[in-house]
Amino acid sequence: MIIPFLLATYFMPIAQATPPAPSRLCDYIDSWRGSNVPISPAPPATDIAHAIAVAVDGRSVGWIILRRDHVAWYFDGPVRGPRPLMSDSVLALDALGLQHFTHADVGIGQMIRMHGSIHLNALVRAGLGVYTCY
Repeated sequence: MIIPFLLATYFMPIAQATPPAPSRLCDYIDSWRGSNVPISPAPPATDIAHAIAVAVDGRSVGWIILRRDHVAWYFDGPVRGPRPLMSDSVLALDALGLQHFTHADVGIGQMIRMHGSIHLNALVRAGLGVYTCY
């Protein structure tokens, strides 16, 4: 019967790998590779193992990082360096379900621990690019 097949395929999650990032999107986060989040205490399980760049029109907005222990964090812009547009940061935070972190100082390096599932598709639907740094 066609209806159950359509329902089954309609509700199946789509898993898609993120494309490799252009180096300019990862320059900042590359300097954090192997660092600990939070910085102290520093057991090996808190080392950054993977980073995904979030971008708009080729501009870095933030990075989703995964530690060795599989805990995810979102870096909202760089700690030091050019700040992303406030509207881009708010767009990314909203898409990630982190609206309560949108305030006057968005985009200046907040390190936000993420809980639950990370929905990269929500970022893409919001018009953001998602790319693998490492």
